[in-house]
Amino acid sequence: MSSYAPTVAPSRFTLQKEVQKYVCVASFVDPSNRVVISVCSGVVTLKDVKSSYAEIKANPEFRPDFSQLIDL
Repeated sequence: MSSYAPTVAPSRFTLQKEVQKYVCVASFVDPSNRVVISVCSGVVTLKDVKSSYAEIKANPEFRPDFSQLIDL
């Protein structure tokens, strides 16, 4: 028997938890489902929201007709 164990990449949600340690708004573009998922944590300012939207719009996989799910 082989002792091979496949390597599993961390899920998006695991990565989200790591990202949240450093930013107030984390967004992920999911082009296959045509959605943007945004997670807010801590105190979120208008500047944080505007910065997040600018990053989303700059993502080459983003399309303006995608839906957005926001977790406040």
